[in-house]
Amino acid sequence: MFGSRWDTGFYLSIASEGYKNEGVQFPSVAFFPLLPILLRLVAGVSGDPLVAGLIVTNTALCAATIVFYRWCGRNSDRPSLTGPYGIC
Repeated sequence: MFGSRWDTGFYLSIASEGYKNEGVQFPSVAFFPLLPILLRLVAGVSGDPLVAGLIVTNTALCAATIVFYRWCGRNSDRPSLTGPYGIC
């Protein structure tokens, strides 16, 4: 499926079942808990943990892009893009 790659299985498993350390080939205790917590919260609204993952990660991407853009504008001598071509 489109959104199911790399560590997605671990994060979806943590969000739905919690962390597993014993009795599994690959323990999930190495993953930071913020994303699984957000996945569980959004999955309660969306009904699907995979859809929740797409919503949470894309929202974080948009927020990080805006923060980085504004940071670059403050720390640069060049004028930032404004108007029809900018986001700020």
